[in-house]
Amino acid sequence: MQLIPHANKIWHIFKGFTTASHALGFVYLGATLCGNIAYLGVAQTNLANDYYWANFNATGTYAFLGNLFNRQLLTTSVMSFQLDDPAYSDVSQRYNTSVATIRVGGTAAHRQLFAADVDFETVVTNLRNTDPCALPWVFTQYCYVDWRQRWSLASTAARQRRCDRDYATNGAVYLESGLGNLASWDAWSTCWGDSFETGIARALRSTGEGRAWLEAIRATPRSVADEVAHWRAMAIHTFVLQWQNFKTTGFTDSFYIENALGLQYPLLLSETSGSMHLRQQTSLRLYWTRAVASNSTRIGGASLVRDSAFYAFANATPEVLLFDNMTLVQPLNAGLTVFRQSIGPFGSVDTEYVPVPLALRQFYAAYTGALSTLLVTNADATDAYAALPPRTVIMEIPRVFTEAPELVTLGGNLVCGDDCPPYQAGWGLDSLFGTSNLCHAFFVEQLQPTPSTLLFSLLGFHANHVAVNSSAESHSMLPVIVDSTIVQAICTMDAHATSSCADEYATTIDFLTLFGSTLAALAPMAVEAEVATGQINVSLVQYIQNSSSMTPPYLFAIPILAAGDVGWPFFGWCFLAEWVTGLREVVTFAGDAGSITAMSAPTSARALTPTPGAISTSFSLVCLYGVLYVTVVLIGVASVVVVTAVVQAGRVEGLNLFFVNRIVGLVWIGRPLLLVRSLSALCLLNTSSLSLVQVHGYVTRFVSPPLVWYQTILAGAELTWGVYIANDLLSCLTQQYTALYASKSSNLTWLIAIVWTYGWPQYHHARVARVCSAINMDAALVCTSGYVQIGDWTRVCVAFAIGAVAIMVCYTAEVVRHPHVPPMEIPTLLLNAQSYYLLSLTEWSWEGDYFLDKMSAIIAGVLAVQYKNSILVLDIKTWRAFPLPTVPSRAPLRLRRAVPLSRV
Repeated sequence: MQLIPHANKIWHIFKGFTTASHALGFVYLGATLCGNIAYLGVAQTNLANDYYWANFNATGTYAFLGNLFNRQLLTTSVMSFQLDDPAYSDVSQRYNTSVATIRVGGTAAHRQLFAADVDFETVVTNLRNTDPCALPWVFTQYCYVDWRQRWSLASTAARQRRCDRDYATNGAVYLESGLGNLASWDAWSTCWGDSFETGIARALRSTGEGRAWLEAIRATPRSVADEVAHWRAMAIHTFVLQWQNFKTTGFTDSFYIENALGLQYPLLLSETSGSMHLRQQTSLRLYWTRAVASNSTRIGGASLVRDSAFYAFANATPEVLLFDNMTLVQPLNAGLTVFRQSIGPFGSVDTEYVPVPLALRQFYAAYTGALSTLLVTNADATDAYAALPPRTVIMEIPRVFTEAPELVTLGGNLVCGDDCPPYQAGWGLDSLFGTSNLCHAFFVEQLQPTPSTLLFSLLGFHANHVAVNSSAESHSMLPVIVDSTIVQAICTMDAHATSSCADEYATTIDFLTLFGSTLAALAPMAVEAEVATGQINVSLVQYIQNSSSMTPPYLFAIPILAAGDVGWPFFGWCFLAEWVTGLREVVTFAGDAGSITAMSAPTSARALTPTPGAISTSFSLVCLYGVLYVTVVLIGVASVVVVTAVVQAGRVEGLNLFFVNRIVGLVWIGRPLLLVRSLSALCLLNTSSLSLVQVHGYVTRFVSPPLVWYQTILAGAELTWGVYIANDLLSCLTQQYTALYASKSSNLTWLIAIVWTYGWPQYHHARVARVCSAINMDAALVCTSGYVQIGDWTRVCVAFAIGAVAIMVCYTAEVVRHPHVPPMEIPTLLLNAQSYYLLSLTEWSWEGDYFLDKMSAIIAGVLAVQYKNSILVLDIKTWRAFPLPTVPSRAPLRLRRAVPLSRV
């Protein structure tokens, strides 16, 4: 009996929820809240960084991209590619661990510094940004004062002939290139005014032509475009400095990621600080820079201009100056004497950096792409590759040394002579010259192949072997890679070989035999690469002596691809692999007696450890917390709305529940945060879904799956926030038509966005495009080497256009269908525009007044509480509180609990 009153009370509360509008309204409310919560989960993944790139992290995606860009930059400076192409997979390390590194060859700075394809606009700009006091330290050996070659600066007659023959089109050998683009003549005069006056200007002032040139060079500089045109008119084709090791060129390289809003965020590829180390170098004995030559005591007061009556080297030589300043010590050791006889006197030796031949770079790029594709598409190949025996060290020895134990090496550094203790050459060679190799340092020369570069070397060697011994038609076949006789010869010429050497090579050769059909097409490219490299005639050099006869040392040079020794070209290809991958350099040493093109010692690769702090998260966090705030407020207001509906016993307008998102968003949250939430959805829809995966447990690559269907639906729904804002702003124009077209326009936008995203999804774009600026020309380089366009701003604009078109179409359609809709005339200041036009008030009028139920009032930002004979109202839009008289008792019951609109 006690349960009956309670049951009657429950029925009394819920008996008002009897219409379809109530049921559907609350279903809609629940669905929209679920959608908001689900979108928050999606946003937490995609808004974790400013790129809106899901699952982007430092040791995974960032490290993979960094290594990918650095690999491509080995072979080209301009190219476009797709990240999810199997050719750009990576087997060098795993990217699903907590530690990963970005590696770059130690010669990367020099490769860019000495690149001959740098445009003149960049060169001129770099010259004009150079500190005038640093200009004489820029390492170039001048040939001429001016572009018309009227005044020569060559220190010897032989070098003058070399300048005329080899360097006349190189802008770096003209003093006018630097002086004509000085940033400040005052700064130049402060640092070098006296030296310039004595060494150059005084000789020029002796002629009218020289005086005119000095006046012209100090005149107002031409524009960059005019300067470049003038260079070309003077038949200047390149601007290339010379190799040196008395300073380390700083190198900062980066790429950037462009997000869907068109914003670009840089990420480092490598970073090396520049430094000058005059006490740790070997190159100043070859040429002692213009800065020091200008301050030499022996030639003080003399001119560097060859035609001058006071020419500095009329009765002295550059080599004598090196003895004076103790760069060289008399008498020269036997090895340096050999260098002097073979190459020429010290002090006037040119060091020309030799770039990797295009054919070799193309072959290596094709090889890495083919190997990567093979490992991604063939699980058996991946397993076989992973099982290849490592050969981490190879100590190459030309056959002549294995057959003549009396031959000893006294040094391998070309510019140091015989500075090392005698060592049997058959046991290993001395380390070669290099950027960090000093004299009197005893290290053994060795190759350090990886499984990939070892395969590359065998493939190149095989192409050479076939080209020599077989018909051209067999280049596309790999029947027998290398026979056992050649393998044994290779092992014999490797001082580090063990008893398992032949078996280890056999395993690698078997890999090429089994899976060679993928790589066979590259054989002609390998032949072209060898021809191009052979034309350069790169050599391995050592200072050798016959210990039995004790004859004077001699300079031994063997071309790295010399075909006379069976198996030796394989080691040559190992050198080429380390050259093309940025571990070694090739330099031509050209003197008055001759020249030699030599391979350098290896330079250790540099590693950059990516950190999470490098990943920008500033704006994405604003978006993420904006989405979170909107979701929390919607849930909070919706909860109060539901409770109020229950308390009011269902005496509420159910149709108004369909406008909870729209009106609560505008009233309780505000347009800026709604716009942020809409932008987050636009970024999600217009960002490519790239993610790293591991294939066959060994290979890492990108895949680009389509956006998950529910994410597309959720993000499409979030676009409607922007439409809500537009509907609100346009309400002053659309007025009574707002109720007719607003919902249709938002739903149409949602539908079109879903179809558009599925039919024409966003696809990423990646490009290598290196652009560098120099600091003091060769002190440091700052480069941007490419970008990944993960999102597309134009698509975001299209999405905005879709919303705008949907609004116009829906509004126009309603005007055409209903040309005479009467205006709404509800005298109230309590509602904003969207509430005024969209809330259903048709059934809520009495005696000319309109009323708003308390549930709908909360949606519209009006909090109302009945207290005694008054209704206390708080309008959150204006933060104004005021009382209203209660509705007369003769009014219907549902209106007596409502807020009278016309009384405000």
